[in-house]
Amino acid sequence: HEGFDMSNLSDLLPAGAGGKQVDFVASGNLSNGQTVALKTNGQVEAVTSNTSSQYVPWSNLLTYRNQTTQKNSTVYNPLDPSRFITVFSSSGAQLIVGTVTDSGSSASVSYSSIVNITGNAVNDIIARFQPGTNKFLVMYQDDSGSKYGVLKLYTISGTTVSLQSTQNFDTGGNSGGLSIEPSTNTAGLFLLGYCPYNTGTYGRTRAVQVSGSSFTMGTEVVFESSRSANTAIAALSGADSFVMAFKNLGSGAAGTGEAFLITVSGTTVSPNSFTQFSTNTANGPAEIFAAGNVDTPNSFCITYRDDAAQAGSYQTVQAGSVSGTTVSFGTTVTVSSWYANNQGVIQSYGANKFLVAYDGQANGYGLYVRPITVSGTTITQGSQATLVAPNSGGGQYGAGYMSLGFSSNNAEFAVSFRGDSNYGNLRLGELSVTSYNNTSFIGITDAAISSGASGSVTIKGGISSNVTGLTANSTYYVQ
Repeated sequence: HEGFDMSNLSDLLPAGAGGKQVDFVASGNLSNGQTVALKTNGQVEAVTSNTSSQYVPWSNLLTYRNQTTQKNSTVYNPLDPSRFITVFSSSGAQLIVGTVTDSGSSASVSYSSIVNITGNAVNDIIARFQPGTNKFLVMYQDDSGSKYGVLKLYTISGTTVSLQSTQNFDTGGNSGGLSIEPSTNTAGLFLLGYCPYNTGTYGRTRAVQVSGSSFTMGTEVVFESSRSANTAIAALSGADSFVMAFKNLGSGAAGTGEAFLITVSGTTVSPNSFTQFSTNTANGPAEIFAAGNVDTPNSFCITYRDDAAQAGSYQTVQAGSVSGTTVSFGTTVTVSSWYANNQGVIQSYGANKFLVAYDGQANGYGLYVRPITVSGTTITQGSQATLVAPNSGGGQYGAGYMSLGFSSNNAEFAVSFRGDSNYGNLRLGELSVTSYNNTSFIGITDAAISSGASGSVTIKGGISSNVTGLTANSTYYVQ
């Protein structure tokens, strides 16, 4: 079977085959009437579930850069759940690839050589993969010369990273509050958010379409013609639609948190009306981060440090939903009851499941994670776990710019952050997640099959006559 993807049934059946019983080799002992899934090697295994254990932290505290490091962004390779990239600003901008070795209750990371992105000073940087591919975009603000916003397309193979294409996304200059997210619907489509200081810090957005080894950009759109900051994007599940959140610093709305729906057709972006999610105060929300709800359409969450005087600068979370072109929010939920030194981050790791990472000033700074679940716009909090314990000596563990990336298995995650001595630090965690192989369901065994032996399976579309305990005319699910 060399050269075939054995997870495709068509590769296993002879041309014109009309039978519904096919012989397969069993991986593990299979009982009579067992629902089975097709493996990539062409064998079949029982349809099962697997629940991983939670380990937070899962690795030692790691240093990927032993020099002053500022902004950073960590994202996993969607084609390789054991590898992630971290881009960071440190006397320029760099990139490093981490490879995770899973030892059960613990894990370790080996790092590649550092790849230089630019030798120019960089104030802000973020990276995102195109889903299901080895391509990723790096977005950063070049702080030298004309201070243009730069977008670079890379590919990764193993630990080798290759630059494919470069363009300036902003020629206004000195952009901050950068954000970028890929569409969950159209392959290669991304949305950008940014606020160029040299042109009034107006909020701006544009779409980017990756094709092959290059990309094209749509027309830039000003979504707010007054001072703006801290853009954040949530990609909505199954659509070329995004929610943009930002801090509105305009006249009469200083410090207001606003959000709105953006729809994209081709590379044309269409912003809709704003919805306020935080109170109008002198400070308001700081360092907003947003995430779309995986596999749940029109649902998302945002997190931010609420700097309103009455809010105590606590890390805050709100769930949101979209109906038509209108964005609405549930009540605010605080995930910590102490001062958050910098921004928290949030990512979805399954339908209606999110993880929030945040720091806190309690006997020194610590770094924490908390799972939450969402029903509509109602949030239920899980238990807080300590990723990095507070430093009783008053150091800066966890007290800096941070990023949260999830592996494609939706259990393993990495948090990178500016840590003690302002070095680039990272730590891994693993959540308790139940996974299933039922998406590879192929059929039902016609008899018991011993591991390694060949036996008959009635495949999808056939009639199995040896399953007992079922009620006629009832619907059953493989799970």
